[in-house]
Amino acid sequence: MKIFIALFFGVCLHAANNTGFLIAKDADRHIGLSYLWGGEDLQAGVDCSGFLQSLYKKYGFNIPRTAASQARDQHSPTIKNLRNCKIGDALYFQNEKGKVHHVAIVTGRDENGLPIITHAKGRKFGVVKERIGDHYIDQFVGAKRFYTTSLFPQKTDKKLKPLILKGFIHLSSKPLSISVQKKALILK
Repeated sequence: MKIFIALFFGVCLHAANNTGFLIAKDADRHIGLSYLWGGEDLQAGVDCSGFLQSLYKKYGFNIPRTAASQARDQHSPTIKNLRNCKIGDALYFQNEKGKVHHVAIVTGRDENGLPIITHAKGRKFGVVKERIGDHYIDQFVGAKRFYTTSLFPQKTDKKLKPLILKGFIHLSSKPLSISVQKKALILK
């Protein structure tokens, strides 16, 4: 049974990593999209936080609307080191007054291991992909990995019922039936 759970955890972690890659790839499909302050429409235009909120929402993850509220979100851990960020993570930047004012998504790595980001940069640029520059490195305040906040992301407004099962939690609005058949864990 321990091997089973380890295999299942491995599958879940692999799925989470793939989700980060899928979100990042989707972000890159929007390069050239117009910047629109307050925008959250991936066809008409977005601002930086609306861009991330809309991307994550497509994959079933509901995150706060503004960059500041996303950075404060308590449902996912804050990553403080840029080198620990993974593809699909949201990076947050603060101004000289300490206010979070911008967000970008990690969509790659450069030859030095630093993030390559895709973000709604501003009216003049729209959505762009670029290496993280010194300006952003100096303003970096933390990152969030929203795509691993639930093992099974779902598009639902129903209240989720947690089920603790040998070291992991499944959040679902429906009961979970589990059966073990020839060294396979089957979730129904």
